[in-house]
Amino acid sequence: MLSEVKPIKMGPVQTLRFIRLITGKAPIVPADVERLGLLAVKLGQLLALRSDFFPPERCRELQRLYQSASAVPAQDALPLLHRSAPPRLLTELESFEERPVAAASVGQVHRARLRSGETVAVKLIKSDFAGRFQRDVRQLKWQMQFARGVYPPLRRLGDVTGLIQHIENYTLMELDLRNEMRGAARLMQLRERMARDGGALNWRVPRYHVELSNARVLVSEWIEGPTLENLLAAGRVGLDDLLDLFRIHGTCLFGHGEFHGDLHPGNVILRDGEFIFLDNAAVVRAPRAVRQSLFRFFERLANGRNDEAFHALLGMSPTPPDAPTLARYLANMRELYRDFRGKAVSEVSLTRQMMLTIRQAVETGCVFDEGAFPVIRALMFMDGMVLRAAPQTDLIGAMRPRLAELASLTPDLSDIREPVPCS
Repeated sequence: MLSEVKPIKMGPVQTLRFIRLITGKAPIVPADVERLGLLAVKLGQLLALRSDFFPPERCRELQRLYQSASAVPAQDALPLLHRSAPPRLLTELESFEERPVAAASVGQVHRARLRSGETVAVKLIKSDFAGRFQRDVRQLKWQMQFARGVYPPLRRLGDVTGLIQHIENYTLMELDLRNEMRGAARLMQLRERMARDGGALNWRVPRYHVELSNARVLVSEWIEGPTLENLLAAGRVGLDDLLDLFRIHGTCLFGHGEFHGDLHPGNVILRDGEFIFLDNAAVVRAPRAVRQSLFRFFERLANGRNDEAFHALLGMSPTPPDAPTLARYLANMRELYRDFRGKAVSEVSLTRQMMLTIRQAVETGCVFDEGAFPVIRALMFMDGMVLRAAPQTDLIGAMRPRLAELASLTPDLSDIREPVPCS
């Protein structure tokens, strides 16, 4: 049942409470995280991907933050609409269902009907999040330095300040619903480029009513159909569906360097073989060195050419490592991947493997900055969905033909910097 959760200011005491909440033994209740504010929810959503840090059950509990969110009470929805909507929308609306059909961390969606007879989805920003969110971000950037000292395992999370900065950037984009329309336009331009290259076209974004929307209210076509989250929960997603999504997302990401940066299963509707991407504000560009090096890494790994894969990651290093550093890196990577080939995701999580891989690459001099994180997160989403739908799958092996197809369809992958020769 959707209800309203009243947040409290996320000061130092609340930050420690958040840490205890996600690292404790009691089950995580989404409403408890929401009470700590939008920043706590966004942190929880990202930590849901960290199967290298949390046990699988904890990650599944945190993943509920993608779907289980409070909503403005039904009796307050219409006043919120009238405060936020452009006058033209209020004129064009014939009916508006006050009880939302879905709620996420920032917005909630209502079914409505226009005077033209069209059924539409109306998304409302639930609250004036921006001011408090930015204050919480500023506080947390220095609070986390203290928290890492109190709870040393948090150091395994890496660059916490950079992570918070990433959260701030994409959340502020999300808080202005016009960015969702802009992002959708970019994705459709990308789809046209993919069509010229012969890429997959069984995906799209909703149609938006730009003239009826503004920063706090978004009007789009009403789309009937389950999200991948709904289908995964019901056990109705097959591996072929997920690999098809990887083919689409991989072409955007690796081939064209522009992709949906928040494609978790709650943001994808699958209907009659067509994928419809929702919440399109976070359309991001992947740095060329990052996407090309990662593509070569996965392509070589899928074909059993491990040393070439390890060298491929060094394309993200501004300068080649010296001989002792390279030798140490190769030795560590060979040990890390010694028994990896052919393993199912239930045996070896790709997310965990990638985090350990990144750690080795960073120690060698590779740069995984804010631009790299959305790429890694996209791969984590895929790993998490396969783990739920087909846990006995060798994901890297299953990706092999799709990676070969990407290389043939996307010219931008044909001139990838050659890896350092193996020694």
